Amino acid sequence: MYKRQPQGPPGTRLTTPEGLFDVPIGAAIAVFLLLAALDHVATATFARGTYERDLMRGINRFRWVEYSVSATPPRPWISKPARRV
Repeated sequence: MYKRQPQGPPGTRLTTPEGLFDVPIGAAIAVFLLLAALDHVATATFARGTYERDLMRGINRFRWVEYSVSATPPRPWISKPARRV
């Protein structure tokens, strides 16, 4: 996310964007893996009965909950442009 928006008439040179914050990639990946692991633990233990009943009915809500929670954080990391050093 950048804090500056282009200013001036069309054709004006853009300034180099300045980031608002940096996300440490190692911590971000750890959060992603932790979210997926928590879902798997829940599905294998206290929510197993609900999970199996849903499968018998042909649905898998746990998959969609995990996808919505664990797939959301990587999107900004993937879309973040590489910084030139």
